[in-house]
This record gives sequence, C-alpha cells and structure tokens, in this order.
Amino acid sequence: FFSPTHLDGDIGRINAARGEAVAVSPETAQAIEAALGWCTLSQGMLDITMGGVSALWDFDRAIVPGAEALDRAVAHVDFHHVKLDAQDTPLVQLEDPETTLDLGCLAIGYVVDDLAGLLRTCGIADMRIQLGGTVTAQGRQPDDSPWTVDLHNPTKPDTVFAHLPLDGSSTFVHSLYERSFAKDGTFYHDVLGTGDGRPVPTDLDSVTVIAESALDCNACGKLAFPLGVAGAQELADSIPGIEMLLVASDGSLAASRGIHL
Repeated sequence: FFSPTHLDGDIGRINAARGEAVAVSPETAQAIEAALGWCTLSQGMLDITMGGVSALWDFDRAIVPGAEALDRAVAHVDFHHVKLDAQDTPLVQLEDPETTLDLGCLAIGYVVDDLAGLLRTCGIADMRIQLGGTVTAQGRQPDDSPWTVDLHNPTKPDTVFAHLPLDGSSTFVHSLYERSFAKDGTFYHDVLGTGDGRPVPTDLDSVTVIAESALDCNACGKLAFPLGVAGAQELADSIPGIEMLLVASDGSLAASRGIHL
C-alpha cells in the first residue's frame, strides 16, 4: 500500500507521476500529513523524500553506491517538494519530478496505529500488534499478564537484557546491527543522512522509544541516531508522552526523564 515502487499503491503512483498531482486515499493523505509534521519538527533531519537515496543502497548484497550517484539523488531530497491538498479527494504532488517519496518506517507506524484503531472499533480491548520492530499493545494477555517486549543487547542479539511492559502504548526498537554490513574495513548501517545520503555518524547502538502512537515511536527512533545520546534524550524530554531507552556505542545505558534505570 505504501510501497514507493508498486504502481497499485498511492505512493508508487505519486512517484510515477513525475510532478503531476495524484488523487490518493484519505489514509495515505493522513500518513503523509503526519510524516511531514515530523519532517518539519526535525528541520529535515527526517525526510520522506529519501526514496531515491535509499534505493541506491543494498544492505542484503553489501552494495555501497558511488559518490556521484549519491550526490545526484541527494540533490532531490527536500520534503518541501511534497504538496498535500487534503480536500474531499486528497491530492499529492511532487514539485520536483525527480523526487522520490518513501515513508519508510513511518508507514509501518501508521499501519500499526490504524490496525489498533480498527480493532478498537470492533470492540477488541486486548491486543498486541507487531510489524518488525514496531509494537503496540493494549489490555492484557489471555492469562491476564501484561504484554511485554524483549529488549536485546545490540552487541549480542541473542541476549535479552530487559523486558518492557506495554499497556495502551507503542514501542519501536531499532539497533544498527539489524540492517548493516562491513566492507573494506568500514561499517555501514541503514540510518542515512539526508544531507549526504550516507550512514550517519552516531554514538548510539540501539534505541527503544515508548509513546502512545506507533508512528511517533518510529519517527523518534530514526531521529535518535543522528542526534546521538545527548540529543535523543533532549528530544524525548521536550515532547510530552515520549520516552527513550538508549544503548550507547560503549555499552552504557541512558534514558529520558520518565525512565528510571
């Protein structure tokens, strides 16, 4: 539905239209509007027009794109190119025809939030929904115990160092080891900078975000890496309802004010 390349989805059709306005579903318009809000808040550190850059990297085959290709793609990264007309039939237009829209993990957060809302309208109070590292949970398990999420040591992925209880909240857990590779002595991860299209330098290995909205969790989780430990703590403390647990590159733990280690 939110694939940047499949033409049977709104995002793929927007990209294929090369600057022409495209009618989209209300759900797509809502997801884009929410994502643009985070792009604005982050001053472009998070940008949903990174599709052309992301497509150049292949973390499964350990392919590093060339500098010229990256420079060409980065030149078309700017969320201000996305124009949303949220009328009865929403329209989305990319003012730069070379810009590629890709909601990335924000689309996953939106879907999780939407599914939870749908289940609530059906009268379901106890639920746990997980798509990748994004989880939302409400109510209790069948045995009346709380829902939990296992937090893994980023340097030892098979080792669980904490169990996070969830009730009426969402979480997003991301570690740099999940999509990464080493080549010619250099470590590459999938959190790409919007300014140069390369993996961002960071003193973080892993981030866990807790919030009511899964989309907000995913946005903060992606922002945490370029901000680093201190910047991520400051971000979480500045937004009501957002908490973060951070694992630094040296293995130490840090957290926002609402989490007591």
